[in-house]
Amino acid sequence: MNRNASRILIPAFLAVAILVVSLNAWLAFSSVKSLLDSEQLVEHTWQVILQVERIMSSAKDAETGNRGYLITGDDAYLEPFHVAKQELPGELEQFQKLTQDNPDQQARIVVMRAIVQARVSLLQQGIDLRRAKSTDDLHILVLSGTGKEEMDHLRTIADTMESEERGLLAVRTAAAQSA
Repeated sequence: MNRNASRILIPAFLAVAILVVSLNAWLAFSSVKSLLDSEQLVEHTWQVILQVERIMSSAKDAETGNRGYLITGDDAYLEPFHVAKQELPGELEQFQKLTQDNPDQQARIVVMRAIVQARVSLLQQGIDLRRAKSTDDLHILVLSGTGKEEMDHLRTIADTMESEERGLLAVRTAAAQSA
């Protein structure tokens, strides 16, 4: 190879090598960013699922505390009710924040919030009737079946919310694996 040709070829090979390394680095960074974004979406979906489960757990705690008090008249049974009554608004708010990019979930949380408020109100009404020793009215309230209907509706909404999130989780997990 003559000197003139090597003076041209060496910088050209060096420029091509730099271009290939730069392109490879850019592709690697893009892939890592895509992977991190996908994993973040998967984590977010798990947070939403966990939040639905927290809401339902608190609703069940309120039911359990109420039931224990109605049966025994012992105020000690009301602790789970009072804790749930205090925590539920924040748990519902957290779910609303987590799903602000999902209009279907936003519509469901409005309905869920109304049902939870109605349920807590009905539970409180039962407690008040028990304290007032108004057993006939309490018996009528319990036998009305309103509480069961509300909890069944709440469970249906929670199941729908969780089902949608699990569908998103499958899609997002597949995207993270391919990334």
